Amino acid sequence: MRVLNKIFYKIRESVFIHELGHLFLSLSFGLFYSLLFGDLSLLFVSLLGGFFIDVDHMIDFLYFVTKEISKNSNNYRLSDFFRPSWYIRKTGKVFVILHGWEYVLILFYLSFGKEQFFYMTVFVFSLSYFFHMLYDQITSAGTLLSYFFLYRLFKRFNLKAFDGQ
Repeated sequence: MRVLNKIFYKIRESVFIHELGHLFLSLSFGLFYSLLFGDLSLLFVSLLGGFFIDVDHMIDFLYFVTKEISKNSNNYRLSDFFRPSWYIRKTGKVFVILHGWEYVLILFYLSFGKEQFFYMTVFVFSLSYFFHMLYDQITSAGTLLSYFFLYRLFKRFNLKAFDGQ
């Protein structure tokens, strides 16, 4: 168990390693479904659902930057974007608005449409998104509720609530 804790700590503290995990999972699912259904566009769909949704971390970073600007501080660089544990701790907020288990349920529901292309596209997106969320839940969440958007909203996106304190 101590070995797993060390691995999860490294993944949580290194954005590069964490994102490589998302990229690997998304590419794997995307290639599998592209070959299974004979549609290479599903690779891109998988990357959207499993890798590119992390664009929402930019909101957390921009919140940090606006707080620093309001304090007339120049204590930030663009490279700080790759140190989320640092800037999130400084603001005490975790937004990540595209991360929510509620979305998984909605996406899976939508994937049972009648049109085959829509069904496959939403299904592949939702599976990639599900495994993105699962990976984040295992490696980054402080509590089982951390990645429920409504929980974070009701807790006013408080870092302590996210961390389970």
